[in-house]
Amino acid sequence: MFDPYLILAPALTLAVLALVRFIGCNAIFGLSAVREYGPSPTFTPGPGAVPQGQGITISADPGVPIYYTLDGTDPATTAGGSTLLYTGPVPILVATKIRAIADYNTQELGPSHIAEADYTLQPAFRQVATKDVVPSSPSTVTTDPFLMPVVQGNTIVVWIWYNSNAATVLNVQDSGGNSYSSAVAPTQGTGLLANYTQEIWYGVVTNAPGGLTVTANFQGTPFTAKKAIFAHEYEGLNPAGPFEAGNFGQGVNAAAGATVASAPVTTMGLIAFGAGIFSSNGFAAGNFTARVVTPDGNLSEDQIPPAMSPVAASFFLPNGGDWLVQVATFK
Repeated sequence: MFDPYLILAPALTLAVLALVRFIGCNAIFGLSAVREYGPSPTFTPGPGAVPQGQGITISADPGVPIYYTLDGTDPATTAGGSTLLYTGPVPILVATKIRAIADYNTQELGPSHIAEADYTLQPAFRQVATKDVVPSSPSTVTTDPFLMPVVQGNTIVVWIWYNSNAATVLNVQDSGGNSYSSAVAPTQGTGLLANYTQEIWYGVVTNAPGGLTVTANFQGTPFTAKKAIFAHEYEGLNPAGPFEAGNFGQGVNAAAGATVASAPVTTMGLIAFGAGIFSSNGFAAGNFTARVVTPDGNLSEDQIPPAMSPVAASFFLPNGGDWLVQVATFK
């Protein structure tokens, strides 16, 4: 006669064992506990661009040890080698990948899955070196030295304006031998600024000697009238190719209290650099911060604009007048 117990017995045995595990009686039968992964650590602030020195808080449940690495390797559940025990916020000094594990060790929970977060540095203005001189050398103008040593990998944005429409900048060099390229081509003014020209150049620091100076060399008709050069150092931009796009704007007889602007360009949202010369005083407008203001009322400015949106360099003219402005964006 057919005995159904022979078929059902294995299934019933497995069901009983599963029930025993579920109600926590594993030890009675010598069974190993089946533990779930603990919750993964979280990061505050979350991944993205942060100011240099920003501390990153890594969190898990109270009392649970957290281990992390900063070199992209998997963290272990003990400190040693590249694995560090989390004891407080982790400062971001360079672009960094944090990988972290929470070491849960209870009957129900084991170590978590590894969580990771990538951080880059927000671009930031660092310092400026200037020279505004008349009479000037016929074919060159050089900044005073930067007060602090420049940093390798940083970007130098150079604003040059001069009282001539018969000469332009041939090249820009510095005392460290770094290379520079044109960001915004020479633009001549109109009206009362008809004899003035403005340009923007940029370079990436590969050699970083102390006391760096930046020089603009001119081509065309030599002149000893006004020459001005302002070298701005920025950190956090892409050293492999920071420049995005440039544009300009100009006009005459702006009304008192007017805001004037360059034509816009679209940016990835890291740095928009603006510079302008005016027949009367200009001021930074909108979300721009002034970086250099000359005795003539001319100025440079910058902002971190919204990503993938048009941005124009804008300036407030309390007394109106004629204006020549340029914008360059960097990523």
